[in-house]
Amino acid sequence: MRAVKFVGNGCVEVVDVPKPKAAKGWVVVKVMASALCGSDLHAYFSGKGSEATPGHEVAGEVVEVGEGVSRLRAKDRVAINVIYGCGVCKFCRRGDWIFCNKGTVIVAGDAEYLAVPERNCFLLPSDLSF
Repeated sequence: MRAVKFVGNGCVEVVDVPKPKAAKGWVVVKVMASALCGSDLHAYFSGKGSEATPGHEVAGEVVEVGEGVSRLRAKDRVAINVIYGCGVCKFCRRGDWIFCNKGTVIVAGDAEYLAVPERNCFLLPSDLSF
């Protein structure tokens, strides 16, 4: 699959990377919309670049569900909170993933597919465009 990489000095490349698979409790989403935010620009203008794929504010369609996923199904339309934590600390249990005791991970959306925990997906109404 293809993904965007900021390689530094205002240069962008589209690279081939492995397509993610749905782990236990996770889903794979085909990205239909993604946006850049101000934090992405640090890597874009950096002289070093970044190995990270940029892109936040992601929406797409579920294409694969992992074992234990109960709320989502293939073809569900979702918006994605791209920040996730451990899922079990007091902050994660109340949905404040950014304060996770074990640290947070940011999933980036400028790729054809991404894998995320089911808990980070929010169903979109059918009359709302991506």
